[in-house]
Amino acid sequence: MVQVDLLLHQSTAWRDPVAALFWLQRWLDAGVDDKVNEVATREQIEDVEGRHGVQLMNDSQWAPIIAVVDDDESVRESLADLAESVGYEAALYASAEEFLQSVHQPDSLVCLILDVHLPGMSGVQLYTQLPLSLRSIPTIFITAHTDFEMNTLATKPAVVEVLYKPFQPEVLLQAVRKAVIQSRD
Repeated sequence: MVQVDLLLHQSTAWRDPVAALFWLQRWLDAGVDDKVNEVATREQIEDVEGRHGVQLMNDSQWAPIIAVVDDDESVRESLADLAESVGYEAALYASAEEFLQSVHQPDSLVCLILDVHLPGMSGVQLYTQLPLSLRSIPTIFITAHTDFEMNTLATKPAVVEVLYKPFQPEVLLQAVRKAVIQSRD
């Protein structure tokens, strides 16, 4: 039990309790020899979940999938790294058209991070033309340009946030957390 207590202590000291809980669950799913310790650990994790208002404990290996649509590969990769560092999976798309052609299981997506200015179909055009099955997906717009249209976008029902580049990683993660919670409602 000492090992479990140490792991719980270290994980709950992390700045992001969602990431801590995600990795604790992965550790448990990898196998624990002592079933008593596993039960106690699961109870302790559920207690931590309750205190932080999150839920990650379940019987599946499901991790929330965040779709990132941005024409800049370095932005896509850095956003994917950030999302994956806290337990999300990332699906990356270089264009709006690629996103529309590739989305086969819309129910698996919990958040869409969408660059406003894309070659071809813009992020705004993509958002307005989303198939019915994706219209309620919580969306975070990212842009380097400020204009009046962004204020209008921010009032749309599924839009969680409009972020202006450059933004702090913590700000994006906070918006993603809001989106994941919204997608569960």
